[in-house]
Amino acid sequence: MSHSASRRAPAIACGACGMNAGEYVGTIPFYLKSGEIDTSLWYCQQCGTYTRDADFEDPTISGHFEVASYTDPVAEECLREIRSGYFSYLAVLLEEHGGRSLRGLRILDVGTAFGHFLERLRDVGAEPEGVEIVERLRELATQRGLTVHSQIPGTEGGTFDVITVIDSLYYAHDPLALLERLRTLLRPGGFLVIRVANRTWLLGMLRVVGFSIGGDRFGDAKFNFSVHGIAFLLERAGLRAERIVWLERGKADPRAFMRMYYRVSAFLSEYLSLRVSPGMIVVVRPES
Repeated sequence: MSHSASRRAPAIACGACGMNAGEYVGTIPFYLKSGEIDTSLWYCQQCGTYTRDADFEDPTISGHFEVASYTDPVAEECLREIRSGYFSYLAVLLEEHGGRSLRGLRILDVGTAFGHFLERLRDVGAEPEGVEIVERLRELATQRGLTVHSQIPGTEGGTFDVITVIDSLYYAHDPLALLERLRTLLRPGGFLVIRVANRTWLLGMLRVVGFSIGGDRFGDAKFNFSVHGIAFLLERAGLRAERIVWLERGKADPRAFMRMYYRVSAFLSEYLSLRVSPGMIVVVRPES
């Protein structure tokens, strides 16, 4: 897709609020098995969400996840070390908002990767299941005795006590349809925990000072949701944010400057409302 062709393309609907994401930002690269292609990027002036114009349900596009660094089995042990404490923190967060031990609870994790979080949940007595589109990762998790599906289970409603969507919502081609489906799978009193990257403030700063948004800044996601965008999306799906957690504990990033950034930005976001933390964890419940 050429730069000129992208500029002539009609504006697309915002994946968060559903309005016309009418401000064309430019093109950003997307990496596939066959090489790199350009995709157009749009900004929603209604909610501040950025949307990549690419069909993530297209097998050619979704093939990207077969070659992404974070799905490479060679990197698994490094990823396990970095995220182990974080997954323990998430388990505690689930207990806090559920008001009880996780023992015996049915939990669905969407975008489960190697299954490390499922292992942690199993260790504390939960009954976890996962969803993962990358076949080799499903196979690895299955070999460890974990239950991992290739798509959202086609079960009747009221199946799970908790559903987690950790760093996967922004890859969904239709996040509204995904959340509406997940809502039907919750048991009465159940809730979701959604973690998304928080980059829109950075992308906005880059544009203000005249820098282009490169693939390294945007990442490989389809969406970069703003706080307002998440609120719009949840409302459209019949859900509400009970709490936004900015302080993400337990991440063992080997880079000292990143560890400091996590601490300082979380403080600024949590207590000064500057919202510059690299991510946000949203505790979500169905609208009553």
